[in-house]
Amino acid sequence: MQRVLDLINFRGPFGRINATVLRPSGIAPHPAVLLLQEGIGVTPHLLRVAERLASDGYLALVPGL
Repeated sequence: MQRVLDLINFRGPFGRINATVLRPSGIAPHPAVLLLQEGIGVTPHLLRVAERLASDGYLALVPGL
């Protein structure tokens, strides 16, 4: 299954938050998973986990807090 990568930002309570969204291709509704970073920030490993989830049919949101 193909994955679509989007880089988004939105307003949080203390300023702008950048986030990575990985989702399966297609327009069908998908279950969502929120992946939160550890103290060291968004890591390549966390993005690989998000990619794996998107491959399995989930929308994965990884905010950079």
